[in-house]
Amino acid sequence: MVDVEHLVSSGLFDNEEVVKKLAEYLPEGTPITTENMKENINSPQFKSAISMFNEALRSGELATIVSSFGLDAKDIGPNATIEDFLKAIQKQAEKDKEHKMDTES
Repeated sequence: MVDVEHLVSSGLFDNEEVVKKLAEYLPEGTPITTENMKENINSPQFKSAISMFNEALRSGELATIVSSFGLDAKDIGPNATIEDFLKAIQKQAEKDKEHKMDTES
């Protein structure tokens, strides 16, 4: 089960690439900062989404959610955990960074 406080204290938001990737899902015009990300995560809307996410974890439907975020779901099995989801986000952030570096050279 996902706990918002644990998510905030996990250090995930110290990774600039992860914050940038997650910022794509924030309302347009929202400044991309660690503090803004934490504020959004503590919002009632996010907490509601976490509740639905927890249900997906319990029901084995995490791969569907991962795909809806545009992430690669091939490594997400029926017994996936929040760690698997976060790894998928991190993997995509790394791919995006590599792609950006390739296109800039």
